[in-house]
Amino acid sequence: MVAGPASAAAPVTLTGQARIGLTTMPARFAVQCTASGPNATGALGIALSVPVGGDQPGGFDFDAFEGPTGSRRVLTTLTVGGARQRFAASGSYANARVFTLAVSAARTDAAAMAKLAGVLRATKAGTTLMWQQESATAGRVGLSARVELGPLEARRLSTALKGCLG
Repeated sequence: MVAGPASAAAPVTLTGQARIGLTTMPARFAVQCTASGPNATGALGIALSVPVGGDQPGGFDFDAFEGPTGSRRVLTTLTVGGARQRFAASGSYANARVFTLAVSAARTDAAAMAKLAGVLRATKAGTTLMWQQESATAGRVGLSARVELGPLEARRLSTALKGCLG
């Protein structure tokens, strides 16, 4: 998800639910901070992985986000509690059965880091992390995913993100 030094903490993974039209499926969120100090290079990132395949007429167009030629339009809304921001996500096929969308901010880009950190800072027990992905293709449905954060998930996120949320 986020490239970083070998000493970077592993991403925190959370299991939630995704919906495309009337179809629901499992979703996996991965959140990661790669940082070793206030002047370190690194990044803050969040990724959403969902199963793909099967025939979904009018379904979400994953291909529109795939690779370096994929859409870079601001079509992603991340919401946690009262914090909400819009981003441009990139995507890739992890394998033939899983597609991953990702939003990240480099520590060297203070504005992007502050924007993403502002949303992730709101992760507390009892809140819901929501990812709304608009379609990049006219006439196609969007994708939504969510995970409820309990005390354990909130604590894991707080610990893992400490270096990026300052």
